[in-house]
Amino acid sequence: MMKKKIDWVNYSKAIGIILVVFGHVWRGINAKGLLTNNFAFLLIDDLVYSFHMPLFFLISGFFVSNSFSKYNNKDLVNKKAKTLMYTYFVWSTVQILVNIILSNYTNNSTDFWAILKLVYLPISPFWYLYSLFLMYLLYVFTSSINIKLNLFLSIILYLVPNTGISLVENLFNFYIYFVLGSLFFNFIVQYNERVQTLFFSIPLFFLSFFIYKYILKVDDIRFYFIPAIIGSIIVFNLSKVLSNNKILNLLGNNSLIIFLLHIFFTAGTRIFLFNILGVSSVTLHLFLGLIIGLIGPIIFNYFYVKLNLKGLFVYPF
Repeated sequence: MMKKKIDWVNYSKAIGIILVVFGHVWRGINAKGLLTNNFAFLLIDDLVYSFHMPLFFLISGFFVSNSFSKYNNKDLVNKKAKTLMYTYFVWSTVQILVNIILSNYTNNSTDFWAILKLVYLPISPFWYLYSLFLMYLLYVFTSSINIKLNLFLSIILYLVPNTGISLVENLFNFYIYFVLGSLFFNFIVQYNERVQTLFFSIPLFFLSFFIYKYILKVDDIRFYFIPAIIGSIIVFNLSKVLSNNKILNLLGNNSLIIFLLHIFFTAGTRIFLFNILGVSSVTLHLFLGLIIGLIGPIIFNYFYVKLNLKGLFVYPF
């Protein structure tokens, strides 16, 4: 039972990280001017982004109760600072420095001041780590509150009008998924997977997405709450249907490493193909960008562990 539970969570993380890498490759080749159909770009982009980050915050919420059972509030905050905030500052700084050095080739321009701004202006994709740390802080402060009241608080935060401050926006918009993950994890574990559910939920996802985008005309993809929930349910159910999938298990176990490093491999692949080889094939950019973005970080981590290096992914002391 426990092995199966761990497997399907890993598969969910694997599917999620595949979507993250695809999304960044997709946006990268569009920023490079390789995509000519803007409608197709926006449609696929919105489909992916409507649920793939809510999915990760739901998964993160799965284990919050377990964390509280292992650590007191002070130790938990300290642990999350070492694993989340330390990693956030290290890799955000690395990305900024790489963007400065390769400014003639990258899609994003920046300067050294961006490093100092990391305290209040997180950069993509590492904002997720900062937001997750803030969610743990908020959960610690509200841990004495009944979980249902915490859910009510998360709904209020979700409905707060746009503040224009990305750090606050990310916390307010995604905290509800973190709380829902902690609240419904046991239910999801006990739910028996059914292939029929997939056939029902997939068209329901597209229908809800269509309603939000073209009937309600919701501009901000972060407010696609129902598509986000249904999309995540599809991933969870698909993960439970699958079994003994070594590739998904490998990707799931290395999802954090892939998350931290993929941007360097996908950007490097795009630069090599377009700027050096002159390749403009969208299909080739998508395929190689996705494959290298997933495999490259795993290979990097293999040698990182083999050489017994420290300090890049977790606070070393």
